[in-house]
Amino acid sequence: EERRALQAPVKRLEKKIAALRGKRDKLEEKEAKVAGEIKTMRAEIAEKKRESAALGKKMKKQQEEMRELKKRANTLRKHVTKLEKLVANLSGKVEQLRDMRQDIFR
Repeated sequence: EERRALQAPVKRLEKKIAALRGKRDKLEEKEAKVAGEIKTMRAEIAEKKRESAALGKKMKKQQEEMRELKKRANTLRKHVTKLEKLVANLSGKVEQLRDMRQDIFR
């Protein structure tokens, strides 16, 4: 008689234990899934950081190339200015020589 009286609460407790074990298993599955997602996200973040660093290096290189091109352009501009002065000077001398020649042949 006592045994039967104790069996009902024991069965209820066993059902509760089984239900709690089921919940625990589901939570463990969710935890594993979330851990996998976190791992994937970390990998994606690391990849983005690498891409960002590569872009940074590329931009730095392009900026350096731009500086070099600007330097070359300035140098060429200076050379062109010098050549223009020389041409003007020579044109003036050519005019002087023409005038002298005309004076001689008159």
